[in-house]
Amino acid sequence: MYGAARLFDFIGPDNIPLVAATPVVHPIDMMMFTTQLIFGGAFDRFPELRIGILESGGGWLLSLLERLDGRYEHLAHAMPHMTMKPSDYFRRNMWIAFDPEEPPLKLTAERLGADRIIWGSDFPHLDAFYPGFADMLNENIKGLPESDQEKIRGLNARDFYNLPAEL
Repeated sequence: MYGAARLFDFIGPDNIPLVAATPVVHPIDMMMFTTQLIFGGAFDRFPELRIGILESGGGWLLSLLERLDGRYEHLAHAMPHMTMKPSDYFRRNMWIAFDPEEPPLKLTAERLGADRIIWGSDFPHLDAFYPGFADMLNENIKGLPESDQEKIRGLNARDFYNLPAEL
């Protein structure tokens, strides 16, 4: 696929580059995607747009948003279409899926808020932590307020996908 994989020469028939590429290229591609959506004005033109960032982990998000907010604070004059900090656009328009074992999940919920965090098990893929992924998630979010844990366990996904409260 086009994207960071080409930049790092991860495309080809060999399995080793493919296995090595996944932890690298998915987050890099999503960092670029998130940055371009926010700075490009997509959420200013379409304030109801809803974007989910999936299959790229989430541990990189806080660092990226802190850097984007800093860039905006110093260069807002170059982006007159933007009316909010990048992190505020994220809080309004985007959701991110964490893997259940990612250590930054809890910190992200504490810093950014739990409202935009969902999780993925990666089941039935080979690298899924099946059958223990729900236990991993519960251990990882232990200590967050119960209401935030419930959001992360499923309420946020229901909101993102516009699913009814009762199925």
